[in-house]
Amino acid sequence: MVEWTASVAALWQRILRVDHASLFVGAAGDIKDRDHGFDRLPQPGFIGCDYRPGGVLLLGQNPGSDPKGKGMSPSDQLQYRLLSALRDASDNAEALAAFKNLMSALGVKVMPHWAIARNVVQPLLNDLGVNLNQVAYTNMVKFRTNDSGFANTLYEKSWELTSEQIDLLSPSIIVALGVATHRGFMKRYRGRAKVYKITRGIGDTFLPAAGKSDIAAICAAERDRFV
Repeated sequence: MVEWTASVAALWQRILRVDHASLFVGAAGDIKDRDHGFDRLPQPGFIGCDYRPGGVLLLGQNPGSDPKGKGMSPSDQLQYRLLSALRDASDNAEALAAFKNLMSALGVKVMPHWAIARNVVQPLLNDLGVNLNQVAYTNMVKFRTNDSGFANTLYEKSWELTSEQIDLLSPSIIVALGVATHRGFMKRYRGRAKVYKITRGIGDTFLPAAGKSDIAAICAAERDRFV
């Protein structure tokens, strides 16, 4: 597992070194780029400390903005420091240590502040009888966007990064968070994992009835594997 974790850390660092202006040529206007600079830093995702290849990958559309959309919240500031530390690590050992620090903070101090984590992810985990440490989470697009209805070009430009993550994580179950995410993902994915979706509410402030039904269907199909 040490070698696999080091490989994940190396991939996360490589994603963090991607320049968004170069990646999204022709579609850069869909990407946030505020003065504080955080928007230029990709967010590769989260790997729980108990995740193993063959596990569950949660797949979002793109990173959400801070609650007020005006700057960096305290959890944003923490995440920014730790993402920067991983990006700037000078050797493999330093990158691995920075990766572990980032994953620990994401699971305990950052993701619990996300509306999607509280109102979409946690109900699924509760019903499956697992916790955040046992799953992985990433987004189809690694950068914050000006609008959730962004051009399909952003999915296309990001797919190489996302597919490489999926290959390395090798999940047996992928849960797409949102109808649009599921639709965009299924147009591109050719792997063997079982793919489900959870319908989301506007702003992730609540879990709609369709989302509750989606979670019930996932749990009916998969709960036995977690007993």
